Parts: sequence; C-alpha cells; structure tokens
Amino acid sequence: MEEKRDKFVRNRAYKPIEVLSSASEYYKEYIMCCVDRCWASMWHIIALAHLLEVKIDVVYPAVNGTDNSNFKNINQVITPPFVDPEKTVITIMWSSMHAPSKIKIGQRRNTTWKTNHCVPLVQGNVRIEKVELVF
Repeated sequence: MEEKRDKFVRNRAYKPIEVLSSASEYYKEYIMCCVDRCWASMWHIIALAHLLEVKIDVVYPAVNGTDNSNFKNINQVITPPFVDPEKTVITIMWSSMHAPSKIKIGQRRNTTWKTNHCVPLVQGNVRIEKVELVF
C-alpha cells in the first residue's frame, strides 16, 4: 500500500472513495490496520486487487437506503491496471455482525448500519471441493 500510495490516491476511478475515507489525511493509519482496534477500508481492497491482479466487485448493501453515501460510492468494481485473464472476479460484500442502531435526529428516530467486516460472495451452484488458505 505504501509503495503504490500515489497511484491509488491520484487514480480518478477511486475519487468516490476519497469522499468516505480521505487517503491524503489518513492513509498511514489505514496501513496500520493489522493492530488491535484498527480497521480495514476500501483502500485495502484496492491494494488487494492490485496485489492479486484481479478485479474485485465490492458490494455494500442498501441497509441505510440507496441515498446513503457509502452505498453510492462503495458499490463498484475495482480494476487494477493489469488483470490476470486466468482469474475470475472476486466479489466481496461489506457486512456487519450487529443490527442497525437507532439514533435520534431531531424529533424522529433513524437507524444506521455500520459495517465491521467483509464476506466473500460465491455463486450458489459452484461446488468447492478443497479450500487452501495461504498466510
């Protein structure tokens, strides 16, 4: 992420993400997501797409409505400059282990949903015989 910082930050395709999590201000903090109480962001998914040389389709459900800035800006396909044609598109969905919380705004109560992890989405008719995790 550090080596490609300028490429990521200057890429016009990623400008909507800049609205949600400004790389210019917080990029160093994003790199440190591997410590306790730190979180990953879209910048990590962008870096992953570049590292794996694969398109990543990012899904953010419309739990907070379709007018929500996260829904509008995060739902996109990350396409690195070089994509290995042998690899299929990876689909990742932002998700949460918590129900939407209710907050009071003025006289009315609103619900907000915040993500806290990602899950892979796979086609239901694909049978996976063996899964190999490499760390």
